[in-house]
Amino acid sequence: MKVNAADTIIEVGGIKIGPSLTKELAEKLYELGQEAVVFVLTTQAKMIAQQMANSAQSPAAPSSAKPVYKKEK
Repeated sequence: MKVNAADTIIEVGGIKIGPSLTKELAEKLYELGQEAVVFVLTTQAKMIAQQMANSAQSPAAPSSAKPVYKKEK
């Protein structure tokens, strides 16, 4: 399953958690309690890990660092 930017938005207590999360919204999330914060952090960590697993390689890596089986023919 590939994760898109639109898929990374979750909602907790009426607060949308995603790339547009502001400091004020983060503080409101914190006020919801430890369980809400832990849920959001673990969910985001899973999303990041999945995106990293689905990405080809770092843009900074030289082309020779790409495994032969992943190179386009």
